[in-house]
Amino acid sequence: MRQHIQATDILLRPGTIDDVEVIYAALLRLSTHIGAHQEIKSTAEDLRRYGFGANPAFSTLIAEVDGEFAGLCLHFPIFSTWMG
Repeated sequence: MRQHIQATDILLRPGTIDDVEVIYAALLRLSTHIGAHQEIKSTAEDLRRYGFGANPAFSTLIAEVDGEFAGLCLHFPIFSTWMG
């Protein structure tokens, strides 16, 4: 990845059901980074079921740089991405 990224180089878009595996992988990386990987109980299927149905429990924004995943914002009133 490039060292210096300008704001115009970052694409922010709503997450879709097609992003579930990438979202879940990012959550797993985050949990490992903070030393809490054993606390995640949710699955990619939980994210698919609860985040992308008729009444989603959470929403996501995906950040991309040069078409590659660069980060996400997952927001929710009350939903545990770790517990499902």
